[in-house]
Amino acid sequence: MGGVTEAMTRINAAMSMPKLQKIMGEFARENEKAEIVQEMMGDAIDDAFEEEGQEEEEEMVVNQILDEIGIDIGGEVPDVPTNIMNNQDEVKDNTGGEGKQVDELEERLNNLRRG
Repeated sequence: MGGVTEAMTRINAAMSMPKLQKIMGEFARENEKAEIVQEMMGDAIDDAFEEEGQEEEEEMVVNQILDEIGIDIGGEVPDVPTNIMNNQDEVKDNTGGEGKQVDELEERLNNLRRG
């Protein structure tokens, strides 16, 4: 351990912290410039290889898919069917039918607990 401590002391005496900090600051600035240039080059390459009319073609494909599934962006979303249950007795009505449903569900739950 004494040898390591002595070596570290010599290294610290030989290095100038202000000079090292200056070098690190310059490195950070140059690295940031390189990232910006790389991003700009990537954008330029993307623009150069982009085919004319590609956006219109993409929009046509998206609209075709939306038309196939029945969605009109400018209009309304199609109505969702409200009568999805098979048993008409279980369908909620305006005459208090939902109370019947709750009673039936509670009875089934109680039977499961007992069974």
